[in-house]
Amino acid sequence: GAFFAAESLAGTAKIKCFVCYGGSGLECKTVEGMVTLISPTSPLAEAALGRSANDTFIVNGRVDYIIKEVA
Repeated sequence: GAFFAAESLAGTAKIKCFVCYGGSGLECKTVEGMVTLISPTSPLAEAALGRSANDTFIVNGRVDYIIKEVA
């Protein structure tokens, strides 16, 4: 699996995601806050995977995000 945290460039949305098979859409409470499990084939994962901190990406041509953290 892979973890990433991102923020919309407009500053209106922050996300923390763990990319894994199974459990897609579930949210897990951690000491870092809520983390959403997403499938590697989801549009969000496909747009974000392979990027590094401070890279930007677009999901479905609608929302620009900037990667804040990758683990």
